[in-house]
Amino acid sequence: MAGNYLFGASNFPTSATTVRTALKLAGQSGRQFEVDWIFMGGAAASNPQDFMYQCQVGWISNAGIGTPGSVTTPIKLDYTAQAATNSCGIAYTAEPTTYDSYVVPLFSHNQRGGMIFQVPPNDGFISDPASAYGFGVRVLSNTPGNIDASMKFAN
Repeated sequence: MAGNYLFGASNFPTSATTVRTALKLAGQSGRQFEVDWIFMGGAAASNPQDFMYQCQVGWISNAGIGTPGSVTTPIKLDYTAQAATNSCGIAYTAEPTTYDSYVVPLFSHNQRGGMIFQVPPNDGFISDPASAYGFGVRVLSNTPGNIDASMKFAN
């Protein structure tokens, strides 16, 4: 892996009826990445703390790319590293359509809290460079609210 990178979405609106994609890392053919850190927390302290959120993650084909609210350049955590070869979309306004059939519920948290998934290198979600699959972070809430989310990856 050539470097570590971070990107995220702030104040992303959730839904109580539809799972929404907050973050997507697009895989590149012939390149490998590993996701080893995911954060999600409530974004607006004025909302009641009993709003509950579920963070879900899954592999996604780049064929069903969806529509990100924006495409962002990930932050290099090692400033001397080369630029990331993966594109990063945030705050999807039209959902990606080709998630794997099994999406993992990673953790749940309430509005005034948050959770972090963090594992050592080589223990995270590691892509197959031959498949060019991406990786998505999705959220479902019991009441519409807002979240902040970020993902760290190496490529």
